[in-house]
Amino acid sequence: MLRSLQSQTIALLLLTGLSVSAMPAKASQANMPEDLRRAIAAAATAAEIDHFRQTLRNAIATAPQHKLPILLHAIELRPDWAAELLLAALFDPPLRGQGPPETPLEGAPRAPQRGQHALSPALVEAPPDEAPDPVPWYGSLELGGVARSGNTENLGISAGAELTYEEAPWTHKASAALDYLRTRSDTEAQSLEAEYEINYELTERSFLFGLTHFQNDRFSGFDYEITSSAGLGVKLIAGVSMTWTLAAGPSLRVFRREDKDRSETTPGARVNNDVAWQVSDTATLANETEIRLDSERSEVENEASLTLKIIESLAGKFSFTANYRSPVPADTEKLDTTTRASLIYDF
Repeated sequence: MLRSLQSQTIALLLLTGLSVSAMPAKASQANMPEDLRRAIAAAATAAEIDHFRQTLRNAIATAPQHKLPILLHAIELRPDWAAELLLAALFDPPLRGQGPPETPLEGAPRAPQRGQHALSPALVEAPPDEAPDPVPWYGSLELGGVARSGNTENLGISAGAELTYEEAPWTHKASAALDYLRTRSDTEAQSLEAEYEINYELTERSFLFGLTHFQNDRFSGFDYEITSSAGLGVKLIAGVSMTWTLAAGPSLRVFRREDKDRSETTPGARVNNDVAWQVSDTATLANETEIRLDSERSEVENEASLTLKIIESLAGKFSFTANYRSPVPADTEKLDTTTRASLIYDF
């Protein structure tokens, strides 16, 4: 009983900010609408405080003139929850998605009678706001320096862009990279690569893919090369900090050698092994190996990279790529290496 009186006094002090007597509020408590009294009494029998607290806040919002009687009645019913009820009723707005259950508790009003106060329909808890759909478009821009060795010893600048559109179960990815190079003999040249890939997700771990890769590199011994491939991919590891994806399928390569005036076509196969490991919140190690085999040539390309986040949308990337081809046109090296240091802006 003493604890109940103390809780009532604290309630009045908190609600009015003045040292007033609890008797006027006690008298007003007798005039509280019966439907509110029954709803509060029913909610007080709950094992958890959340439903009881929500009922009080809704009742106060419906009949603010009875705020003191509602609180005093609630504290008398559950003095062990006095502090939590006061804080919730005084300072918290009505919560969304935490209202009473759809099935009314025993003793709660079903239909208001004339002259009674019913909980306002506006206070019926609305479903939680749905999270906005993620933007399906995202990508990156890259700019930096490049150094090559093998068929040529040169330095230059490198620029690239990548754009992805993801709308389950489809994923579209387009990328392009341009190297502007200058050799020791002051020969200027450009190396252009572009690729488009489409994936269709079969399960959480498997997908179908199709891609087309275009390359125009003066120092490769070819005027151009276009490789198309399709097949099946499997996510061997799909963790938060590490991913490992393996994809393979048949391919078709269309190319023209520098010393010939006609294009050639040859069927083959392509295998791609891609591993990424997020070492920390700001560092990611990655290694991608691509093997392309056909009746004319075998090619293995491996890229190892380290990406370091600078700020939210800006990162630095260091990569080393080794490309081995066999056989190759006359006067052409089988191994080319490329070292890049660049800044990446994600959007």
